[in-house]
Amino acid sequence: MKQFLFKNQTTDGDGPEVVLKDPGDKYIMLSGDPDGGTVRIDIKTADGQWVPIEGGSFTEAIARLFRMIPASSTIRANLNGAGGGADVTVEIA
Repeated sequence: MKQFLFKNQTTDGDGPEVVLKDPGDKYIMLSGDPDGGTVRIDIKTADGQWVPIEGGSFTEAIARLFRMIPASSTIRANLNGAGGGADVTVEIA
């Protein structure tokens, strides 16, 4: 099931919290242009802290496979350092 972490994000900040419904391997796909910025994928720990997923920082369009993300994990995308021409969509499937 495809879920969006960002849809046409144009400014720095965090995307919505997304709870993954099904466990397993997931593709995270970034499309668009962060215009000099970095998109980072974070996961929420049991104590409520947000930590970056290893290998989950992107500066250009990409699809990356992440192995075995557990069910009920809460994730989000963060855009930082974006220029005025940023327009980024991040989805997970």
